[in-house]
Parts: sequence; structure tokens; C-alpha cells
Amino acid sequence: MSKNGWQDFTLGDLIQNKSKRFEFKNKQKVVFINTGDILKGIFLHENKISSLGLPGQAKKAISKNDILFSEIRPANGRFALVEFDSDIHVVSTKFMVLSLISKEVYLKYVYLILTSNLYLSEFQRIAESRSGTFPQITFDAISYLPISLPPLPIQKTITKILGDLDARIELNRKMNENLEAIAQALFQSWFVDFDPVLDNFLVKNDNNVEALPAPLRKNGAIRLEISKKNTPKTNALFPSNFIFNEVLEKWIPEGWDVKSFGEVSQCFDSKRIPLSKKQREEKKPGIYPYHGATSINDYINEYVFDDTYLLLGEDGSVIKENGTPFIQYVWGKIWVNNHAHVLKGINGISTEHLMTFIRQQNMTAYITGAVQLKINQGNMNSIPFLFSSASTNASFSKELKDIYQKYKLNSNQALSLTKLRDTLLPQLISGKLNVPRIMLEIKKAANQEKL
Repeated sequence: MSKNGWQDFTLGDLIQNKSKRFEFKNKQKVVFINTGDILKGIFLHENKISSLGLPGQAKKAISKNDILFSEIRPANGRFALVEFDSDIHVVSTKFMVLSLISKEVYLKYVYLILTSNLYLSEFQRIAESRSGTFPQITFDAISYLPISLPPLPIQKTITKILGDLDARIELNRKMNENLEAIAQALFQSWFVDFDPVLDNFLVKNDNNVEALPAPLRKNGAIRLEISKKNTPKTNALFPSNFIFNEVLEKWIPEGWDVKSFGEVSQCFDSKRIPLSKKQREEKKPGIYPYHGATSINDYINEYVFDDTYLLLGEDGSVIKENGTPFIQYVWGKIWVNNHAHVLKGINGISTEHLMTFIRQQNMTAYITGAVQLKINQGNMNSIPFLFSSASTNASFSKELKDIYQKYKLNSNQALSLTKLRDTLLPQLISGKLNVPRIMLEIKKAANQEKL
């Protein structure tokens, strides 16, 4: 034992990999958690539909306080701490199901260590050194890794400090989810359900729902029941009648037009530069995000773009299960490879307006390729886009600007907190603990408002 009370162990001294299989009863309903259902501690599909379990199926049983950690691509963030009681949740055999075997360690502290960049990078190195189709680890391969433990009270203090940071980061994430939901609800109201047009129509026709075209009467009746309508200033931006559009084969507001996606977007794909893994390594260390089809793949020391853009997955992972596309809303200095279209709104359509439109668009009809799915520029640009008046578009863009200004602020603040967390973690787990200084740094980062 060291002078400051820290002790040296291996992971295998502290945790074990449980191998208990779930014993299915005939046609038993279970909640199956696959590796894609968790990301960095978050269960992505909390209300996932139960599947019918059949005797003989190979699934792992889990318990409260287990740590789930994917054996495949271990640095991809597929890990979570089980903090709920359940006897119907089962997980893929691709998970390590880890549990404590030592009283020397605080559960959330060891979870903090395992999911730190320090250990994730080592897990990835071990995975890539093994032969196989995918980078993969086993518990035996990582059980020998060293870990130093302070006394339990210090473990809990460190966990609280970093846990408070994580809570602030998660709060920002949830606030951004709410902001996105507000933006989408506004788009749905104005450009899909046509609520302001319905309000104007009903006022003009003495609330006679039957005067509406048949497909719109249900929504018209709903509008009559709503006590809080749009403001007169908002409704003044909209017409009070509908016309049938042959292209969309549905009723749309009078005076509106149908354009193509290509007419309201500018594509910057020609400026994209793909980099091999070796080339990316040569551009490290870096602070600029390197974006792929669906997410940030790396950070490098150069950038190609410097503005606000909408990224739309071009090939590989292009659509979700419901047919909507993978998109990324990005700003600042970034690099984008050739797996994502780089777009901005034009002709009176803001980039944010473009995003709220494409986010709920079913892209199935615009995809080519049987093995490698692709959304090429031609098909993307042919998507019909309902174009309202210039004043309506301008008003909508202003509403979105306010929403996404807050979104950017939250994201930048979360990024600042994340960087602080990643900087503090190695110092904390190595014994360089200065709580007053750390709390001051956390306060500064939490109050960061610079975009």
C-alpha cells in the first residue's frame, strides 16, 4: 500500500465476467438489449418492444449493478451501467456482463475507469491486435490490466465530481432533445398539418368544417377544439384556402408551390476530402471533428469547412428503420469525408428549415444499391419540397434561428464540460486530487457561454 493509501490491482482482481445464460420459458416475453441499443451509458430504446423468447436461445441474464460492455469495437461507446431491477431484460452474447467481486472498489468508480479514454484506447489496441473480422476483446485479454485504487471515500469523491459533470452534460443533451422536438413540432404544424391555414379557413367560413376538402376535415375539427390558436400575426403569414396539387397528390395551401430539394439546397460535396486511417493518424493530435456518414469518426489538426451545414448520409448507413435519413447538424471548423452530403439552405430556405424538412422525410424511394445503400445527388435533389411564401419562410427561419442558437450554446457548453472531464479524469485517478481547484474549473466550464 502506498503512503497516500492507494493500492495496485488488476481488473481481474476487482471484477468478473458473468456468463449466466437466461433460462427462457416457452414464448416468454423479454426485453432484448443488443449492442446498438446502448451508447455511452444511455439506453437508447427504453420502450423497445418485447420479443418472444424461445427455449434454447443464447442470451445473457443481467442484474442490477452489472456493467454491460461490448466485446466488439470496444471504443465505440457501447457500454452502460444497469441501474434498474428486472427479470425480463436479456442481452446479446456480444456483451461482457461485468460485476464486482471485491469490496475494495466502489461500483460507479470502476465503471468510470473502464469507460475512460485511458482504458478504452487500451481496449481498442488489444482488440486490433487480435485476428478476426472485427476488432474484439475478451475479458481474459483485459483482466490483467493494472488499476490503482484510492481508499473508498476518495473513490466516492472522485465519482461525485465527475458524476456532477456527467449530469450537467446529460442535462444539456436533454435540453437539446427538447429544442429539436420544438423545432419539429413547429414544422409539422406549419408545413404538414397547415394549422394556421386551417384557422384562417375556419374563421373565413364561420367554423364550417364541412366546407373543407374531405381529407382536411378531421384536422379542421381538431383545430376548432383548440382554445389557444396561433397569434393573428402568425396567421397573417398564411393563406385562408387550399388547392389540390397534382405533384404531391394532396391539398396544399393556396399560393404555395412545389419545388425540388435541389432548388432549395446548395451542395458542397466537391469540397469533401476522404482520408484513410493512416492519413488521419498523420494529422493528429487535433481538435477539428472528422465527420463520416452518421457521426464524428475522429479529430484531426486540419479543417475543410467553416460554417453551419446539414450533413446527410450518402452511402453505407443512410436511413434508419423508419426510413428517415441519418443527418448531422454541424457548425464551425470541420472535415467531412465522402460518405455524407454537405448541404446549406438557399433561396429563402435556411439550413435549419432544410433540416426540419428532411429529418421526417421517408427516403426509401430515393435509395439505390442492394448491398451498399446510397442516396446519390440526383435522387436527393429530386425530392419534392413544399415551398410557402417568402414571408412565411423568413418567419419560420427566424423561429428556428432562436431555437438553434440555444442548441449550439448547449452543445458547446457540453463540449467544454466533456473536455474538462476528460482532462480531469487522468489526474483524479492518478491521485492528483485538488478538489477546490477542480470545482472551480467545473463552475467556469458550466458557465461557458462563448459559441
